[in-house]
Amino acid sequence: LAYPLVTLPIIMLSVGAQGGWAHWAMSSLLLEVGVAVVLGAAAGYLGGRALMWVERDERAEKTPLLTYSLALSLAVLGIVHFLGYDGILAVFVAGVALNLAVGGDVRVEEERVQEAINQFFLLPIFLLLGTALPWDGWRGLGASGLAIAAAVLLFRRLPFVWLLRPALPCAKRTRDVLFLGWFGPIGVAALYYACHAAAATGRPEVWYIGSLVVCFSVIAHGVTAAPLTYLFGQKEQAERDTEGS
Repeated sequence: LAYPLVTLPIIMLSVGAQGGWAHWAMSSLLLEVGVAVVLGAAAGYLGGRALMWVERDERAEKTPLLTYSLALSLAVLGIVHFLGYDGILAVFVAGVALNLAVGGDVRVEEERVQEAINQFFLLPIFLLLGTALPWDGWRGLGASGLAIAAAVLLFRRLPFVWLLRPALPCAKRTRDVLFLGWFGPIGVAALYYACHAAAATGRPEVWYIGSLVVCFSVIAHGVTAAPLTYLFGQKEQAERDTEGS
C-alpha cells in the first residue's frame, strides 16, 4: 500500500518536480496501482469463489489451503508483473479479496496459513540480507546514517499513534501508546522498497540507508521485545491485583 508514496520521490528525482506530479498520477496511481488493484481483486475473489465451490463438491478432492494460496500468489505475481504492473500490490489485494470471499472456517485456516508462509519465507530473506550487507556503504554514511536510522525508529510510528490516541481504544494510557508506538519492526517490505528505489534512481546510497534502517530495527526491536513485554505484563498484572483487592 505504500507503493505510490515510494514512487513519488523516485519520479521527482527522475523527471523533475515540474512534470513529476502529472507523471506520478498517470503512471503510478492510475496505471500501476489502479490496474494492479483491479486485477488482484478479481483474481482473489474468483479464486475464493472457486475454492468454496470445490469445498462444496464432494466429488472433488480437497486441496490444502497452503498449496492453493501459494499457487494463487505466484500466478497473480507472474501474470501482473508480465503485464507491466505492480505484482506485489496485486498479490496483496488478491489475498484480501480471497479472505473476503471464503467462509469463516476457511478464513481461520487462511490466517494460520498466512503466518506459516510468512515464517517460511522470512528466514531465507534475512539470511540473504546478511550476505549482502553493504559494510563499506554504511561506513561512508558515518554518524549521519546512525542518526537517520534512530530517527526513523523513533518518529515513523510513535507520533502518529499519539495523535490517533483518541480513536484507538487500545491506547488510552501513556504506556499503551509508547508500547504500540515503539513496536513497529521494519522488515521485508522496507527491503523491497529500498531495492526498488535504488534500482530506479541509480543511487546506491538509497540501499545503504534502507538496509541500515532494517538491520537497526531488527536489533533494537529484537533486544527490547522480551524485557519491555515483561514489564508491560507486570504493570497490567499489578493493576488487576489492585482493582481486585
